[in-house]
Amino acid sequence: MNFDIKARTVWIPGASTGIGRALALRLARFGHKVIASARNEAALMQLHQEYPENLDALPLDINNSTAQQTAGQWIEKTHGHLDAVILAAGVCEYLDTDQFDAQLVERVISTNVIGVAKSLETALPLLRKSPDADSFRPYILVISSCIAWMPLPRAAAYGASKAAVTHFCESIKADLHHEGIDVSVISPGFVKTPMTDVNNFKMPLLISAEEAAEEIHKKLHKRPWDIHFPKGFTWPLWCLSRLPAFLRQLISRNLSRKRPVQDVPSS
Repeated sequence: MNFDIKARTVWIPGASTGIGRALALRLARFGHKVIASARNEAALMQLHQEYPENLDALPLDINNSTAQQTAGQWIEKTHGHLDAVILAAGVCEYLDTDQFDAQLVERVISTNVIGVAKSLETALPLLRKSPDADSFRPYILVISSCIAWMPLPRAAAYGASKAAVTHFCESIKADLHHEGIDVSVISPGFVKTPMTDVNNFKMPLLISAEEAAEEIHKKLHKRPWDIHFPKGFTWPLWCLSRLPAFLRQLISRNLSRKRPVQDVPSS
C-alpha cells in the first residue's frame, strides 16, 4: 500500500500552482510517474523540465468535457492506467452580500464541484486498469478544505463548494469500497498559494505549499479518510464546528466585517 515501495502513476489536475504543484514535484522526486494537468501550459512545461523522466505535462481545462475525454485517451495511450489521482484544481472567490453575485457562486461551484466530478469520470476507468490492483488499492484524493466544517463570513460560495466536495467524496467512498478503490479528502487550513495571496485578512498558522505537500505525502500509505493540517488550526476549528448552531452562528457573526444592526428605539 505504501506509495514509496514502487513507482506509481499519478494524475494531478491543478498542478500548475499551489499544493498541486508542490505535490507533483515531490512525487516526481520520489520516483513516481506524475501526469500534471492545468490550463497554464507554460507552467506545466516548467514542471516537466524539472523532472523530464518522471513528470508529463498534460494541459487541461477540467470544466471542458471534450478536453477531459481527450486527456483520458492520452493517459491510456501513454501510460495505460492510473494508480492514483489527486484532484487539486480549485478556485476561491468571496461573496459580498451587499452586491450579491449568483454568477460568482456558479463559477466556484462549477470548478470546485462539477470539475471534480468531470475529472473523476475521466480517472475512474483508468484507475480500474491499475495492474497492481490485487496488492495496491487504487487511490482517489480530493482537496477540500477545513472551512467545509464551519460556515464563515464571506465564504458562502467557497465553503459550500468544499462542503459539497467532502459530502460527495464520502458518498462515493462507500460505493467504490467494494471495487477496492480508496477515497480521501484533504482539508488544509491556510496554505500560501496564489489563491491565498489575495487575502487581505490575517491567516493563522499559514504554511507553505511545500509543507502541505509533505504533510499529504507522509499520510498516503495510511490512507486516512481526512488528511487535515496544520493541527493547531484544524483541530480547534473542528471543535468549534461541533458546537450548537446558535453558538457557531454567534462566532461567525462576530467574525463578520458587517457592522451589527443597531436596535431601533421604540417610539
